[in-house]
Amino acid sequence: MVSGEPCDPVVEALGWGVDGPVRAIASVRRGDAYQLYIAGKFTTAGGELMNNIAMWDGVGWNAYRFLPFEPPTIGVPGSRGISALEPIPNPFDPKSPDEFIMLGGDLLLGDSDSVRVFFPMEASITGSPVPQFDTEVQGFGICDIAFGPVGGTSTFALAGDFSAVNGEPIERIAQRSTILEADWQSVVNSSFASGSVACVEFIGDKAFGAGLYFSGLFERPGIDGPICNSICRWDGEAFYPLDSGLTGPVGAPSPATTMTFGDIGEGPSLYVAGTFTLAGAAEANGIARWDGSAWHALGNGRPPLLGQPSVSALAIFDDGSGPALYAAPAFPGPIARWDGEQWQDFSAESDGTVYTMAVHDDGSGEALYVGGDFAVIGDTEVSGIARIRGCAAPCPGDVTSDGTVDLADLNLVLANFGQTTTDGDTDGDGVVNLVDLNAVLANFGSAC
Repeated sequence: MVSGEPCDPVVEALGWGVDGPVRAIASVRRGDAYQLYIAGKFTTAGGELMNNIAMWDGVGWNAYRFLPFEPPTIGVPGSRGISALEPIPNPFDPKSPDEFIMLGGDLLLGDSDSVRVFFPMEASITGSPVPQFDTEVQGFGICDIAFGPVGGTSTFALAGDFSAVNGEPIERIAQRSTILEADWQSVVNSSFASGSVACVEFIGDKAFGAGLYFSGLFERPGIDGPICNSICRWDGEAFYPLDSGLTGPVGAPSPATTMTFGDIGEGPSLYVAGTFTLAGAAEANGIARWDGSAWHALGNGRPPLLGQPSVSALAIFDDGSGPALYAAPAFPGPIARWDGEQWQDFSAESDGTVYTMAVHDDGSGEALYVGGDFAVIGDTEVSGIARIRGCAAPCPGDVTSDGTVDLADLNLVLANFGQTTTDGDTDGDGVVNLVDLNAVLANFGSAC
C-alpha cells in the first residue's frame, strides 16, 4: 500500500524561535497531554532567556527548570551543546503517566572535557528531594540516547564517541536497566576495533527482530564480535549482523547517522540514512530500508555529498494523505518525502541544516516539528524551529472531535471565548476568539 498525494504543507513559526541551533526535539507526556521540548545550543527562545533547553506549550516558550540543579551551561567553544533528548518513564512511580527526560551531548563539566546526562525533574512529580543523576563520559560526547526493551527488560542506551563512563572503561555504547539502582554497563565485552556509534534504536517487534539496533563507524561490535559493517542488532545476549551491513564504494564500513522504525505501508521497517552507498547488496545511495531479513533501496536514494550524508534526520509522519518517511536535508534544501514508491519535496527549501524532526500535537493538531541551524523555510522566518502542517482538518469547527459540528462545539467555543486555551480553539493560535466562532458557524451541521 502506498500513501496518497501529499498535501501542500504550511510552515509556521513558533514565536520568535531561538538564537542558536536546535539539535534535539522530544514530545513528552505530561498528564493527558504532551509538551514539546527542544534542546541544542541557544540562550533565548521566543525572546526569553533560556539555557539550551526550552518547552513549547502550544502558545509560547517556557524555561525548563532542573531540580536540584540548573540546566547545563555549555562552555566549550565549538561544542554541539545538547544533542540528544529521550522521554523516559517516571523512575519513582512506574504507574505515573508523566514522563521524565534524559538528555546528553557535548557539554562542559567543571574543568574537564566531558559530557553529562541529566534527568530533569519537577518537584510536583516526586514531592521529595530528587537525587542528582549525572553521568560523566570521557571522550567527544554523546550522539544519541534511546530507551526500550532488550531481552524482555526495559533498557537505557547511550551512544557516541567515548572511552569511559563514570570512570569505568565503556566504549562507544553503554546500557543500564534501571535508573535508581544499576550503573552503566558495556554492551560489548571487548573493545571496539575503531570508530564511534552514531545512532541507536530499540525495536520491540519479536517477529521483526527485537533488540537494540546501533550504527557507527565500526566493522565489529568488539574484537570478538561478528562482522557487522557499521550496523548491528543486540538482543541482550548476542550480536547479529544485518546481512553484510552498510558499506562505501570500496567495501569499507560506512555508517548510518540517523535511523527510525515504523510502517508506511511497506511493512514494519528500519529506515537508515548516512554515507553508505551499499546496504547489503542493494545500491542504496545514502538511505535504505531493512525489513527484518533483507535490505531495500528507496528509489534513487539520497546520495552523500563530498563524503558527507545528505540526510540529517528521519521521521515517519502522516500529513493527512497517509504515513510516509520524511528525510531532512543536511545542507540547505527541502525536506523530502518517500511514499513507498517515489521521492517528492515536502517543504520549501531551508537556508541551513535541519538536525532533528519529531511528530507532536500541541493541541492544534498533529504536525511535523523541525529544528536546526536555519533562519527561514521558504518565505517563512522561523529561526531554528518550525512547525509544518499537512492537510487541513476536514471539519475545522469540530472542536469536540465527535464527528459533527453542532451545539456541543458552539457551546464549548462560547464557554471559553476570550480565553487562552486549546479547548474550543479551531486554528491552533492558543486563543478562543471570533475566528473560532466563525469556523463553527460556517461548518454548523457538517459531518466529518
